[in-house]
Amino acid sequence: MPDDILIMVLSLLSVKEAVLTSILSTRWRFLWCNLKTLNFDARQALDNIDNDFRFYLSERYKYTKQVNGVIRSYNHPTLHHFRIRFYLTCEYTSVIDEWLKFAVKKKVESLELDLKTNQKNYLHNTFNYSFPSRLSDKSTSHIVIFPSANLESLKKLYLNSVNVRESVLGELLTKSPHLESISIHGSGYLTHIHVG
Repeated sequence: MPDDILIMVLSLLSVKEAVLTSILSTRWRFLWCNLKTLNFDARQALDNIDNDFRFYLSERYKYTKQVNGVIRSYNHPTLHHFRIRFYLTCEYTSVIDEWLKFAVKKKVESLELDLKTNQKNYLHNTFNYSFPSRLSDKSTSHIVIFPSANLESLKKLYLNSVNVRESVLGELLTKSPHLESISIHGSGYLTHIHVG
């Protein structure tokens, strides 16, 4: 069977299942690296956490380990869609920053950071991860450089429970000429937006 068909089959699986196929044979070992979508949707883990929050620490550890392992091995030059969906707060800033660097380096077209917290803490956006800026903002403890050339491929941006400053939003809009849609939910910083 041609690799293109196998890759199509792999695209129907979750990232975890696609990576597991690498043990089938040497031919399958790195085939999953040709996937153009990395969707780390932890729906089942999130359901477990919603039912019993004691699962949070172990599930969070497994989740971040899985994402880190996949992106370390992923060697395709581009990425169409990169999705992170898990309860992660500002405590994981350096980890999320590394994931963003990876996505930007791969010239991601669609980027989703859905870091929604559990319902009890949803209104406390002070614990949200803050989307980084390429601006030298001394109030931001983390700076991720987003070269404008790499943002030219960004077409869709979805952020949930991610704090975004107006200056960062302006920079994103300026440096992303192909941006077709942007959706920001649960940001504590955007109260008034002036674009222009």
